[in-house]
Amino acid sequence: MTDLEITRLCAEAMEIDIKAFPQPGPQHCWIFLAEGHYITYHPLHDDAQAMALVKSVKLCISYLRLNVDTPWEVYDPVSAIAANRDDLNRAICECVAKMQQAKA
Repeated sequence: MTDLEITRLCAEAMEIDIKAFPQPGPQHCWIFLAEGHYITYHPLHDDAQAMALVKSVKLCISYLRLNVDTPWEVYDPVSAIAANRDDLNRAICECVAKMQQAKA
């Protein structure tokens, strides 16, 4: 799954109405706000947006100190799990993306 696909699935989980994606370049997902204003939605790199996902879909996070390969584990007790060695935001977003794919 690409960063753009992960971001799109995270936006869907947050019920954000995606209007357009940018031209090739940084992997951002754009969302539309009232009166023609746009903001960037990119929870892979924005800590507040990643934490909003955790709270919104009620994810569990664990840090496995003894497991040096993938210490960050993020999971939904019912349907999805993701792990990442260095990046908690990526683990969160990958877990949410898996949850959204399972819904489809």
